[in-house]
Amino acid sequence: MKTEKEVREYLLECEQNALVSLAANKWERFGYWGAQSVHLRKILGLSHTQSPFRDFAELARQKLNQLEVK
Repeated sequence: MKTEKEVREYLLECEQNALVSLAANKWERFGYWGAQSVHLRKILGLSHTQSPFRDFAELARQKLNQLEVK
């Protein structure tokens, strides 16, 4: 069994891996690491805090809104 500190360290590693995957256009890998991050944040009780991927989601919403306007 992992300690809370080890889980938090793994959470940071997952978030880093998600960003690296996104930067490399590895969409499936981004999805995997992003899902790991969401799962760990729930386990740690951090689901109420701002997601580290929120900026990306907002950018995607803006892009969708631009497509709908045209």
